[in-house]
Amino acid sequence: MKLTDIMSLGLWMEVEEELCEDYGVNAFVFDAQRQRLTENKEYGNKLCPAIMATPNGEKTICSVGLQGALQQAESTKQTVFAECPTGMTVACVPVVAEDVFAGAVCFCGVFTGRGEVDVFMIEQGSGIPEMKASNLARKVTRMSRERAEEIAAYIENSISEYLED
Repeated sequence: MKLTDIMSLGLWMEVEEELCEDYGVNAFVFDAQRQRLTENKEYGNKLCPAIMATPNGEKTICSVGLQGALQQAESTKQTVFAECPTGMTVACVPVVAEDVFAGAVCFCGVFTGRGEVDVFMIEQGSGIPEMKASNLARKVTRMSRERAEEIAAYIENSISEYLED
């Protein structure tokens, strides 16, 4: 089963936009092959698109966190919380239809840990100067782990309505 068998592409786009606007996260829907379903360019902060705009940022930072969490969500069919190399939170909520992994709704770009975003890693992985990365990192949304779990539960509940039809 494909994600577009569950909801239209337009509805998946709305899910991403709603999560970004309402919760200040970067939201992405991935299909069963771990490919982005949409071309959403909305981000919950200014740091992540700056990382993505560099030649190596997506490969060395963003993909590392997202692809690992996606793989785990697929194998366990459970929501996964992880960190990208910068220490920001990555969460992937699997979409499972008829016991088959159809894809996942993931969010990232928030900080739920203690301490700070690892700006040294950002500089090393993307080439963004540490001072600029530090200024952008100050504006990254901070939330409790419990709040991140509430967002994941909201995603699970929203999707389950479509899976029950």
